[in-house]
Amino acid sequence: LDKASHSIFQVDEELRDISGITFSASELDIPALRDKIQKFRRAILAAANSENKAHKRVFQFILALFPVSKYISGNK
Repeated sequence: LDKASHSIFQVDEELRDISGITFSASELDIPALRDKIQKFRRAILAAANSENKAHKRVFQFILALFPVSKYISGNK
């Protein structure tokens, strides 16, 4: 993630995409979300390697899923 922060100032916008979302979810949803992330990561890798083009750069692709709040108990 540190490299992503530095890329804001060091890499042209056309060569990077930095985005994020914050959302609420049930902990019961986490396994399905992790599965979707894994499938998306594989799809990105397949797309990058799908054509017979010379690969002249190395890119880093990071996805992170983690809680940013404490557990909220009770129903309100």
